[in-house]
Amino acid sequence: MAAARLDARNANAEELRALGAFALVDAAGPFQDADHRLAEAAVAAGLNYLDLADGWGLVAGIARLDAAARRAGVVALSGASSTPALSHAALESSVRGWRCVEVVEVAICPGNRATPDGASVVGAILSYVG
Repeated sequence: MAAARLDARNANAEELRALGAFALVDAAGPFQDADHRLAEAAVAAGLNYLDLADGWGLVAGIARLDAAARRAGVVALSGASSTPALSHAALESSVRGWRCVEVVEVAICPGNRATPDGASVVGAILSYVG
């Protein structure tokens, strides 16, 4: 495993292909106002793509890359963060065997010992305030 420094807004398929990587994991955030440029470039480069997005718009929108990813023989996954990935895994485990779930509300907050001083964390928290 290795890390590479990229400009997520301007990375292109050729640049990503030159890395010789198997997958690209985007953990840069904040994801609330992000778009799919990096995911599109990764798929075009033949790389598997995964992000830690928690912004619902970005997570829901990744489905539009599914056909291109399948043609390229790769996957494009979004939302591998505490929300929605881990919270939904916990939910699925909790309601196994139930017939119906009508409403789910999930909230994850930094603990009292955590210091959310990074711009990504603060931006993500404030984006949900309204």
